Amino acid sequence: MASRLGCSDQWCQRCKRLDLDDLFRGRWSEPEARNGLAIFDDYAAVSMDPNCAFCEALASIASQDNQVSGSGPPGVGRYCLYSVPSLLAQQPLSRPVMRELGTGQLADQVLGRAKSRRDAAWLLVRRLHASMRPFFLIDAPLSAHRNGCLAESSPTFNGAGLRVRRIDPDNADFGAMREWIDVCIHRHGRFCGGLTRGRTLPRGFSVINCATRILMPLPSGASFAALSYVWGASSSANSSAPVRLTNLPQTIEDAITVTTRLGVGYLWIDRYCIPQHECEEKREQIQNMHDVYGMSYVTIIAAAGNDPSYGLPGISRARNRAPTVDIWMKSSSTSSGRRIVSTGRNVEEAIRGTTWATRAWTFQEGLVSTRKLVFTDEQVYFHCTQREFRETIQEERTLVAETDSSYGDAIGTPFRCELLYSGLAEQPPRLERLFDTLRDFSTRSISFQNDFLNAASGILNLYQQVFPDRMRHVWGQPLRYDAQRTVSEMMASALQWEIGLGARRREVFPSWSWMGWRGTMWSQNLEQEVPPSQVSVQLELRDGRLVDERDAKACMDDPTRFQKLLGLLSRCIIIQTDSVYLHIHDIDPTASVDLANKWEPKFCNKAGTRDFVPKHDPVYFLKVTQKVEAGDELHRELSAGRVWLGLVFAHTHFVLVVRDVGSHYERVGIVQYSAPDDDQKLVDLCQEKRRIRLG
Repeated sequence: MASRLGCSDQWCQRCKRLDLDDLFRGRWSEPEARNGLAIFDDYAAVSMDPNCAFCEALASIASQDNQVSGSGPPGVGRYCLYSVPSLLAQQPLSRPVMRELGTGQLADQVLGRAKSRRDAAWLLVRRLHASMRPFFLIDAPLSAHRNGCLAESSPTFNGAGLRVRRIDPDNADFGAMREWIDVCIHRHGRFCGGLTRGRTLPRGFSVINCATRILMPLPSGASFAALSYVWGASSSANSSAPVRLTNLPQTIEDAITVTTRLGVGYLWIDRYCIPQHECEEKREQIQNMHDVYGMSYVTIIAAAGNDPSYGLPGISRARNRAPTVDIWMKSSSTSSGRRIVSTGRNVEEAIRGTTWATRAWTFQEGLVSTRKLVFTDEQVYFHCTQREFRETIQEERTLVAETDSSYGDAIGTPFRCELLYSGLAEQPPRLERLFDTLRDFSTRSISFQNDFLNAASGILNLYQQVFPDRMRHVWGQPLRYDAQRTVSEMMASALQWEIGLGARRREVFPSWSWMGWRGTMWSQNLEQEVPPSQVSVQLELRDGRLVDERDAKACMDDPTRFQKLLGLLSRCIIIQTDSVYLHIHDIDPTASVDLANKWEPKFCNKAGTRDFVPKHDPVYFLKVTQKVEAGDELHRELSAGRVWLGLVFAHTHFVLVVRDVGSHYERVGIVQYSAPDDDQKLVDLCQEKRRIRLG
C-alpha cells in the first residue's frame, strides 16, 4: 500500500467519530482488552470510504483470511478494532504459565506490568469470535504480528523498548541490518551458534571477491555471505578456474552491494560458485549446501521478483508497497497532531505469495540458513532461530532485555516464520519435525524433476548431522537409524509411508521412496519396527552387484562412508518377505471422483482357494499411491479384476502392493489394517516368501 498523508478533517464520518485519544490510551485489564474499540461488519466495511486515509490505514492491517458470516451471537464473525500493548504484538502469553494461572489471571498480570512499564498501545484489526477468552494467549498477538498494527510514531522508545517508524522506500537501513546480525551473533550463541559448531565447508569451495569480482577460494578465517534467489530461465557459464564476473543481473549486483555494505568481502552464489559440469566437487558441494548456508555470515534472500533481473527492493529499486500509512491528525490533547504508522506484515505473510516461496531449491536455502536478511517489496526483515526483526520496528536493546527479564516466564517464545524455521535449535530438537518439513517441501515446484533429490539433500543431510544416532536417508527416504538394528529392519520400516491423493510418478527416482512421486508427503512412523526374521532388504549398486548386509551396516554406522555409498547405489533394492495375493473389487463403479480410494482388497493364496477380508468399518481400502484417472492404464488394470502381489509386513499391519513392470516391480499402493487377529490370518495365507527387485 502506498504511503499517504491525510488530516482528520478529511476522514469519513465513521472515522471522525472515533476518539483517537481513547484508542491509544491502552486497555490494561483482560476483560476490558477483550472488548473491541469498534466493530466494522465484514472486511469491505473496514475500508468504508476509499478516500478516507484512516479507512485505508485500517484496511492495511486487516486480513481477509477465513472470513465467516455474521451468523451466531451478535457481532461474531465481524471485524473489530482492538488495542494491545506493543510487547504482545511480538509474542504471546506463556502456555505453561497460562495453564497454571488461567488465561484471565495471567493476562491481567502481563497487562498490569505493561502499564507500569509505560508500554504503548498498538491497534490491530481482526475478526470477532464467539469466545474471546484466550484472546491474549495467541489470538491477538498472532494477528498483530502477522497482519501488522497501527502505532503512534515517536522519536523515543516506549517502555517495552520499541518504536515504530516510517521507512525510506528507496533506501534499506544498513544500520538496522548490522545491528540485527550483531544481536544474533553475540546473544544467540547457544542456539544459532550451536547449529554451525563442528561443521566444515566442502572441498573446492569458492566465493566471489566483492572488490575484484574474481571467483576464488575463500581465504582462511574469512566470512562470506550467501544469496538465495530465483534463477529464472537464463543460464550462466561457469568454470572451476578463477574468473572475473561481468555483466551480472541486477539481483547479483545488489547482493554484492549488500555484502560490501555489511562489511563482508566475499559472496557465495550457487550458480557461479558451484561447478556446473559433472564432477565430484559439484556432487559434494550440492550434498553439503546445508553447511554452506548454515556457516554463512548471513544469507541474503531475494524474495521479490521472478528472476535475477528484478534487483533487491531498497537497493536498486524502490519498495513499491511501502508498509506505512502516514497520517497527520488533530486531537483534543495536541494541536500539532500525531503521526500514525503501520508496522507492516510479518515476513511470512510478505513472502508467502512470492515466486521465491514456491520453489524447492529456495525452500531448502531458507530453512538451512542460520541468519537471513529477507528483501521484499515492503521492507527488509531479519530472521534467525530466535528472533524476527523488521525495518518498521526499532528496538532498544537495553530496554528490551529489561522488559524480557521483568516478565519472566509470563511471556512465551517470540513468533517465528515457519517458512524459514527448521526447529533444530530447540532443546532438545525433535526428529519428528522432519516430516512437517518434507511435507512442505514436497509441495514446491522445480524446473527439472531430476533435481528434486539434490534440492532436498541439504535438509536431509542437516537432519542426519543433527541426529547422527537416529537418522539416515536412502534416495531421499528417511530411515530410523539404530546401531542395534540391521539394514533390513531399517529399510523395511522406511517403506511404510503415505502420500497425499493425486500423486504423479517421478520416474527418475525409485517408487519405494517418496521422492519417486510428485505429491504431498503425509506421514511415516520412524519408530515402526519390523521383526528381524520377517524381511530381508539388500541395497543394489549401479553395476548390479548387491551390497552385503555386513558391509552396508558398516557404512551406515559411519555417516561419511554412507554418504559415499549413496552415490554408488542403483534405484533398486532387493526385498524378500512373506507375500500374499489380492483381488481388487470396485465398491462403486459409478463413482467418477476419487478413483484412487474406491478399491476394496480381498487377500487370497496363490491358487485362489482361500481368502479373507480384514475386519473393517465401514470399508477397507487399497490406498493407491498414483493418481487414477478414468480410462488410464492404471484404472483399466484396477478395474480388470486381476490379481495383485502384496508384500506383507506382519505385526506392523501393513501390506505393500506392487506390480511387475518388466525389469523390476514398482509400488502401487498400501493396505493397512488394525485388527490384531488379522495378522495371523494373513500369515496363514502367506505360503511363500517372494524375493523381488523393487525400483
